[in-house]
Amino acid sequence: MKAAIAIGFIAYLVCVPNIANAETLYDAFKTAFANNEVLGAQRAALRVAEQDRVLALTGYAPAVSGVADTGYENIKGQTPDTATTQSITHPRGYGVTLNQNIWNGFKTFNSVSRESASIRAARNKLRDAEQKILTDVAIAYVDVIRDQSVLELRRSDCEVLTERAKQTRFRFKIGEVTRTDVDQSEASLARSNADLTIAKANLESSIAAFHAVVGRDPGKLEPAAVPERLLPKDLNAALSIAQAEHPAIQSAMDTARAAEININVERAGYAPSVDLQASAQHRWDPDYYPAKTDLTSLAVVGRLTIPLFDRGVTYASVSRASELASERTLELDHQRVQIRADVVKNDEIFLASKMVIASAEAQINANQRALTGVEIEASAGQRTTYDILTAQRTLVDSRVNLEIAQHDRIISGYRFLASIGRLSLASLTPNDTRGVIVRPLGPRQAKIAVAPITIDSMATPPLRPTY
Repeated sequence: MKAAIAIGFIAYLVCVPNIANAETLYDAFKTAFANNEVLGAQRAALRVAEQDRVLALTGYAPAVSGVADTGYENIKGQTPDTATTQSITHPRGYGVTLNQNIWNGFKTFNSVSRESASIRAARNKLRDAEQKILTDVAIAYVDVIRDQSVLELRRSDCEVLTERAKQTRFRFKIGEVTRTDVDQSEASLARSNADLTIAKANLESSIAAFHAVVGRDPGKLEPAAVPERLLPKDLNAALSIAQAEHPAIQSAMDTARAAEININVERAGYAPSVDLQASAQHRWDPDYYPAKTDLTSLAVVGRLTIPLFDRGVTYASVSRASELASERTLELDHQRVQIRADVVKNDEIFLASKMVIASAEAQINANQRALTGVEIEASAGQRTTYDILTAQRTLVDSRVNLEIAQHDRIISGYRFLASIGRLSLASLTPNDTRGVIVRPLGPRQAKIAVAPITIDSMATPPLRPTY
């Protein structure tokens, strides 16, 4: 008994695909985060914004400079009543100068505030870029799964129609069917071969898209799922979350804030400036002093600079900054409207996708029963070969539609999460993105209507979820 159980367990392990080393959607997310060029460029933009703030902070610090010089001077002179005179000196020295701004119309303060707002905007732009990359990865991932499943369906359909065409030709030889039945079978097979070719091309295209987003070709992919625990309870909650949390809106708000602060930065050009300068020097053989003279000097100077006329530069700069702030405010309003529209659209698509899947499953069940009935009726002479081929085609198309519907639900779910601003790698866990793993269909179930049709086969076969 134990031996039988062990043999049965081993047989089950052989039948079940090895998922231990399969790649999950979460793995693809992590790989894309490490390799994607768009995210790398956006991270570099954030570092640039941080360095801009460092540059603005330097306005608070003094500027200190040192200078040293040396030279040679030979002076000869002669007057009518004296002899020729000559003086040779080596003027040299060193000094240190410190310049400190005391007040500049709050230009430095506002510059730092502006760059701080720009850093927040850059961080939110990075978050928004991460959302878009995660969405693109999810699309590429489930595209590959969909196209693999469709390819298997098309290949199975070709095998079924190839066998059916052989049987039809044999029946034509013995006089059971006409030449028209043979032509119809061969036409259906040709169409199925064309569909198989298209399915192969679609899969290759999806693999290329996966490589472009993730940075490598897909391996063995596990089923994917939507992290529904992150979804809001209703549309009103989704709209509130999007307006409060979406990184695109947050980035537009910070950009608008930075533009408003920049107006005050430019207005500082109207204000006077107060600066302090301190210097210390030591010189040997200075000019206008006797030779061999040592001279040490210390000086502290306060300077007030009042702008009187700058050819309209400050006025033009303030006007430009004001118009730029208006532009950024309008962009913020547009971003709010656009995000709201995206939330409503994606919410409706996601809710409708569940009904589409249920409809596709119902179609498969009905079409499977219809094909079985047509086969039985054809054996009794009540149906033609064309009726069988039509029912076969309808069943295959309904199974392809189910794969597409399941694919579309995954995509709409991730797009919905991105539209409310909650799609991030930090908020996801590996289990959130892992779909239900099921036992694969056996050869008899995978091939549609290959086995002879009997009354017992009228029962509805089990469906195989793809995701």
